[in-house]
Amino acid sequence: MKKRSSLFIKLLVIGILAFVLFAAWLFDFIRAKEFDVDIIYVSDTTPYAMEEDKVLLTVRVTHKGEPCVNHEVEVRTGENQGRFSTYLDTTDENGCVTFEYVPYYENEWTKAGPITITVLELSNSIFVEVNVIEEFNIIEVQPLG
Repeated sequence: MKKRSSLFIKLLVIGILAFVLFAAWLFDFIRAKEFDVDIIYVSDTTPYAMEEDKVLLTVRVTHKGEPCVNHEVEVRTGENQGRFSTYLDTTDENGCVTFEYVPYYENEWTKAGPITITVLELSNSIFVEVNVIEEFNIIEVQPLG
């Protein structure tokens, strides 16, 4: 009899913990829907595939239309698709942050073409990390000559 009641208590505790974790995730998932990440400026959507042709990218983060101050924003590209001078920064008083993308040199392994840039807002979650994500493409073109 003790084994059954002990098993029941363990399963009950596991069930309660699973419910609490799910509720925390659901709260942050719903909360993330209140945030927006907008790409408000891209200096060049068709840069040459060379490091000298840098691209400035400005992102704005808002919560219910109001700027989010001091929110962490991260940018990413795919493997061998260039790099950023900084991958993580915080928003200013207008909810904006600017990143500098440095294209890769075109060579026999990495050809010019579409580059997907992913922007993640990292500061909106309270319990479980649920990021707001925005993606867009730039097209790197072959350098002249």
